[in-house]
Amino acid sequence: MKPNVIFLTCIIGWFPTCFVSACNVILLGDSISSGYGITPTKSWATLLDTRLKSIDPKFSLINLSVSGYTSAMALDLLSKKIDLLPMDLVIIELGGNDGLQTQAPELFEKNMNKIITLVKNKGATPVILGIRLPMNLPQPYRESHQAVYVKLLKLYPGTLMLLKEIAEKNLFQPDQIHPNVSAQSILLDNAWPGIVDGLKIAGCINQKME
Repeated sequence: MKPNVIFLTCIIGWFPTCFVSACNVILLGDSISSGYGITPTKSWATLLDTRLKSIDPKFSLINLSVSGYTSAMALDLLSKKIDLLPMDLVIIELGGNDGLQTQAPELFEKNMNKIITLVKNKGATPVILGIRLPMNLPQPYRESHQAVYVKLLKLYPGTLMLLKEIAEKNLFQPDQIHPNVSAQSILLDNAWPGIVDGLKIAGCINQKME
């Protein structure tokens, strides 16, 4: 197919022709991305894998998310895996457990920057997914925690509000912490624009794709 034909099909939205090269995507998160309390096939990570493969079947998603992980734990895990896994894009969904444990926002920011440095040194693009902490935590602490995401999102693609609409619609499991099965598609839709931006930066898809 000639280049101008490829360009035209990308404009009209025929996704299979819009990739540059299929890429390796890593999801580094906690219980929200590990699918806590959710049938694995219905988790937002699985929905993401399906959507990526609808663009091109050669896309690869490896989910390194572990329930209960803080940014420090995820940093340790990535440090051990970084030389073993190919990666073009790393989606970072962390901070919820740091917040629930009221760890210092400065430590959270330090860990996130170390994770991002590992990712960038690998030649991959980071995507940041922000988590809003529960309202029962002190407001100054919540604001300081969220400020870390705000700062990072000035530099990297992602979203400040991964849980947008989920709290408003009360789409949580009985623990009122973990999104329920009905929320999984919303998580994907909230994360998707930032992921697409990251895929473009990484050269995985055409700049015209949305």
